[in-house]
Amino acid sequence: MKIIIIFSIFFVEVISSTCLKTYAQKGTQIDTLRISSEKKKKLTIRRDKISGQNFKKIEGSKMAEYHAYRFTIRNPRYRKLDFSFEQRIPISKNKIEVELLESSEADIDAQRGKLIWNLKLKAKEERIIEIKYIVRYPYHTKTIS
Repeated sequence: MKIIIIFSIFFVEVISSTCLKTYAQKGTQIDTLRISSEKKKKLTIRRDKISGQNFKKIEGSKMAEYHAYRFTIRNPRYRKLDFSFEQRIPISKNKIEVELLESSEADIDAQRGKLIWNLKLKAKEERIIEIKYIVRYPYHTKTIS
């Protein structure tokens, strides 16, 4: 059995994607997972809040929080990369409303609150993706920001 674990490392709003691989033989019991990491950068993703577009305001009896993020995705390699990029947006079943304003042509999974982009980046190419959404809730409701 071959197990491949993929994760992202976060450093000051920059995500550097690294692939970790580990192997386990079928029928063996393992209490320790040995992991080796590859040193080459395969993809860099930078997430920034768009200045001037993240704020709160009162709209009638509701509070509205505006959120805007810019993702800069860069392929530092000399060959083409095909991959899927996912980002979550809040979902709610209560009195809280979430309205997606911009999603940069993403496939939207509304039930899970996911935006999915299937991207193809050429060698040394950089792509910018922006998402903007509003969260509206009753004025006296406590939320976690």
